[in-house]
Amino acid sequence: MHHVKSDNVTDFLADEYPKALLFSDKEATSPLFKSLAIQFKGRMRMGKASSSDSALVSQFGVESTPKLVIVPASDATQNVKHEGKLKKDELQAFLTAHALKERKDDPLTAAKAPTLVKAMTGEELKEVVLADNKKIWLVFFHKGGKVARARVCVCVCVCHASICIHMKI
Repeated sequence: MHHVKSDNVTDFLADEYPKALLFSDKEATSPLFKSLAIQFKGRMRMGKASSSDSALVSQFGVESTPKLVIVPASDATQNVKHEGKLKKDELQAFLTAHALKERKDDPLTAAKAPTLVKAMTGEELKEVVLADNKKIWLVFFHKGGKVARARVCVCVCVCHASICIHMKI
Protein backbone atom coordinates (compact mmCIF):
# COMPACT_ATOMS: atom_id res chain seq x y z
CA MET A 1 0.00 0.00 0.00
CA HIS A 2 1.47 3.33 -1.06
CA HIS A 3 0.76 6.53 0.86
CA VAL A 4 0.35 9.08 -1.93
CA LYS A 5 0.88 12.80 -1.41
CA SER A 6 1.35 15.77 -3.71
CA ASP A 7 5.12 15.45 -3.40
CA ASN A 8 5.30 11.74 -4.39
CA VAL A 9 2.36 11.37 -6.80
CA THR A 10 4.73 11.60 -9.79
CA ASP A 11 6.49 8.41 -8.66
CA PHE A 12 3.14 6.69 -8.05
CA LEU A 13 1.95 7.56 -11.60
CA ALA A 14 5.30 7.16 -13.41
CA ASP A 15 4.54 4.05 -15.48
CA GLU A 16 1.81 2.23 -17.37
CA TYR A 17 1.01 -0.17 -14.51
CA PRO A 18 -2.67 0.21 -13.43
CA LYS A 19 -3.29 2.06 -10.18
CA ALA A 20 -6.10 2.45 -7.66
CA LEU A 21 -6.07 5.41 -5.29
CA LEU A 22 -8.43 5.74 -2.34
CA PHE A 23 -9.08 9.29 -1.15
CA SER A 24 -10.21 9.35 2.46
CA ASP A 25 -10.52 11.77 5.35
CA LYS A 26 -9.60 9.00 7.80
CA GLU A 27 -6.05 8.55 9.04
CA ALA A 28 -6.11 4.74 9.12
CA THR A 29 -6.62 2.53 6.08
CA SER A 30 -9.74 0.39 6.34
CA PRO A 31 -9.34 -3.39 6.69
CA LEU A 32 -11.42 -3.80 3.51
CA PHE A 33 -9.02 -1.70 1.43
CA LYS A 34 -6.01 -3.48 2.98
CA SER A 35 -7.48 -6.86 2.02
CA LEU A 36 -8.18 -5.62 -1.52
CA ALA A 37 -4.56 -4.44 -1.77
CA ILE A 38 -3.42 -7.96 -0.88
CA GLN A 39 -5.90 -9.56 -3.28
CA PHE A 40 -4.84 -7.35 -6.22
CA LYS A 41 -1.10 -7.40 -5.51
CA GLY A 42 0.70 -7.99 -8.78
CA ARG A 43 -2.31 -6.86 -10.80
CA MET A 44 -2.72 -3.25 -9.67
CA ARG A 45 -0.80 -0.71 -7.56
CA MET A 46 -2.88 0.40 -4.59
CA GLY A 47 -2.52 3.72 -2.82
CA LYS A 48 -4.22 5.86 -0.22
CA ALA A 49 -4.39 9.66 -0.22
CA SER A 50 -5.68 12.16 2.29
CA SER A 51 -8.69 14.25 1.33
CA SER A 52 -6.93 17.18 3.06
CA ASP A 53 -4.24 17.23 0.32
CA SER A 54 -6.04 19.86 -1.76
CA ALA A 55 -3.54 19.80 -4.65
CA LEU A 56 -3.96 16.04 -5.04
CA VAL A 57 -7.74 16.20 -4.68
CA SER A 58 -7.83 18.86 -7.39
CA GLN A 59 -5.46 16.93 -9.69
CA PHE A 60 -7.80 13.90 -9.64
CA GLY A 61 -11.04 15.90 -9.67
CA VAL A 62 -12.32 14.36 -6.44
CA GLU A 63 -15.40 16.16 -5.15
CA SER A 64 -16.34 14.02 -2.14
CA THR A 65 -14.69 11.37 0.01
CA PRO A 66 -14.23 8.54 0.42
CA LYS A 67 -13.62 8.08 -3.30
CA LEU A 68 -11.80 5.31 -5.17
CA VAL A 69 -10.09 6.41 -8.38
CA ILE A 70 -8.50 4.19 -11.04
CA VAL A 71 -5.64 5.48 -13.18
CA PRO A 72 -5.16 2.96 -16.01
CA ALA A 73 -1.72 4.28 -17.03
CA SER A 74 0.37 7.34 -16.12
CA ASP A 75 -2.04 10.19 -16.96
CA ALA A 76 -4.08 11.26 -13.91
CA THR A 77 -6.58 13.09 -16.12
CA GLN A 78 -7.63 9.74 -17.63
CA ASN A 79 -8.89 8.48 -14.26
CA VAL A 80 -12.08 6.53 -13.66
CA LYS A 81 -13.99 7.18 -10.44
CA HIS A 82 -15.99 4.51 -8.63
CA GLU A 83 -19.50 5.89 -8.23
CA GLY A 84 -21.11 3.03 -6.31
CA LYS A 85 -21.03 2.02 -2.69
CA LEU A 86 -17.73 1.11 -1.09
CA LYS A 87 -18.76 -2.48 -0.43
CA LYS A 88 -16.56 -5.51 -0.97
CA ASP A 89 -18.34 -7.11 -3.94
CA GLU A 90 -18.79 -3.81 -5.76
CA LEU A 91 -15.18 -2.79 -5.22
CA GLN A 92 -13.86 -6.20 -6.31
CA ALA A 93 -15.83 -6.01 -9.55
CA PHE A 94 -14.66 -2.43 -10.20
CA LEU A 95 -11.00 -3.25 -9.52
CA THR A 96 -11.14 -6.49 -11.54
CA ALA A 97 -12.43 -4.57 -14.56
CA HIS A 98 -9.32 -2.33 -14.50
CA ALA A 99 -6.62 -4.63 -13.12
CA LEU A 100 -4.18 -6.73 -15.13
CA LYS A 101 -5.52 -10.17 -16.01
CA GLU A 102 -2.25 -11.89 -15.05
CA ARG A 103 0.08 -11.03 -12.19
CA LYS A 104 3.12 -8.94 -13.10
CA ASP A 105 5.78 -7.34 -10.91
CA ASP A 106 4.95 -3.75 -10.01
CA PRO A 107 7.79 -1.63 -11.47
CA LEU A 108 7.64 0.82 -8.54
CA THR A 109 7.98 -1.92 -5.93
CA ALA A 110 10.65 -3.75 -7.94
CA ALA A 111 12.76 -0.59 -8.13
CA LYS A 112 12.73 -0.34 -4.31
CA ALA A 113 13.41 -4.04 -3.65
CA PRO A 114 16.59 -4.92 -1.81
CA THR A 115 19.41 -6.24 -3.93
CA LEU A 116 21.86 -9.02 -3.26
CA VAL A 117 25.49 -8.01 -3.42
CA LYS A 118 28.40 -10.25 -4.29
CA ALA A 119 31.12 -11.21 -1.85
CA MET A 120 33.34 -8.25 -0.99
CA THR A 121 36.86 -7.69 0.16
CA GLY A 122 37.56 -5.55 3.22
CA GLU A 123 38.43 -2.62 0.98
CA GLU A 124 35.19 -2.98 -1.01
CA LEU A 125 33.26 -3.14 2.26
CA LYS A 126 34.72 0.25 3.24
CA GLU A 127 34.04 1.81 -0.17
CA VAL A 128 30.53 0.46 -0.70
CA VAL A 129 28.88 -0.30 2.63
CA LEU A 130 30.51 2.05 5.10
CA ALA A 131 30.31 5.00 2.70
CA ASP A 132 26.56 4.54 2.12
CA ASN A 133 24.43 6.00 4.91
CA LYS A 134 21.18 5.89 2.93
CA LYS A 135 20.66 2.11 2.84
CA ILE A 136 20.43 -0.61 5.42
CA TRP A 137 22.97 -3.35 4.92
CA LEU A 138 23.04 -6.89 6.27
CA VAL A 139 26.61 -8.15 6.21
CA PHE A 140 27.61 -11.78 6.77
CA PHE A 141 31.25 -12.38 7.63
CA HIS A 142 32.81 -15.76 6.89
CA LYS A 143 36.24 -17.25 6.27
CA GLY A 144 35.72 -18.03 2.59
CA GLY A 145 34.82 -21.16 0.69
CA LYS A 146 31.31 -22.51 0.76
CA VAL A 147 29.00 -20.55 3.05
CA ALA A 148 27.30 -22.88 5.51
CA ARG A 149 23.90 -22.19 7.02
CA ALA A 150 24.25 -19.07 9.10
CA ARG A 151 24.53 -19.67 12.81
CA VAL A 152 25.75 -16.15 13.45
CA CYS A 153 24.12 -13.15 11.85
CA VAL A 154 26.00 -9.87 12.01
CA CYS A 155 24.13 -6.69 11.18
CA VAL A 156 26.23 -3.61 10.48
CA CYS A 157 24.28 -0.37 10.68
CA VAL A 158 25.95 2.73 9.34
CA CYS A 159 24.18 5.71 10.87
CA HIS A 160 25.46 9.24 11.25
CA ALA A 161 29.10 8.26 10.75
CA SER A 162 29.07 5.62 13.48
CA ILE A 163 28.99 1.85 13.18
CA CYS A 164 26.85 -0.38 15.37
CA ILE A 165 27.38 -4.14 15.18
CA HIS A 166 24.63 -6.45 16.41
CA MET A 167 25.20 -10.18 16.65
CA LYS A 168 22.57 -12.85 16.92
CA ILE A 169 23.74 -16.37 17.72
